[in-house]
Amino acid sequence: MMLAAIVFGALGGLQGACGFGLWKLKSYGRTILLVFSLIGLLVVPVGTLISLFVVMYMFKPGIKLLFSEKPPALFTADERAQVVAISQGSWATAAAVAFVVLLGVAVLGIVAAIAIPGLLGEPRVPSGYSGGITGHVARADPISEGTTGGRLLASDARATILNSADAPIRNPIGASAIPVR
Repeated sequence: MMLAAIVFGALGGLQGACGFGLWKLKSYGRTILLVFSLIGLLVVPVGTLISLFVVMYMFKPGIKLLFSEKPPALFTADERAQVVAISQGSWATAAAVAFVVLLGVAVLGIVAAIAIPGLLGEPRVPSGYSGGITGHVARADPISEGTTGGRLLASDARATILNSADAPIRNPIGASAIPVR
């Protein structure tokens, strides 16, 4: 646990240094960002797309020049033109970024729907039990009392676990259900 805290603390410090370096147009900020973006290329599919755009942007001539820490007074006319060119945003770039973000959200939603069981339908009940989730009540009833379980259980919206000895617990929860202590 302590090792994880140290690793995540170091990563957080590195990201803070990256942000400060980018804010102040320092070359180390660009370098740290490129390292994080190259690692982000491995995070398929959304991270790959975002990181690819970041890497492409950071290698533009005007951007490289901004992070060169060269005083603006020493820029040549061609270098000034490169810096001005990057500050002129285009609708095509904005549209491409919006498309990638929307595509990423759609792909992430599809992956989540496939990867998380019960996300799009009724949650699964463990074997040996019948029941399900209706409203804010989750219940589990043994199929064969005494062999697959002996208690009729449910949980309400307050996360109170309830027990009923005489009948399955339905939604809304009746008076026969008593809190488990």
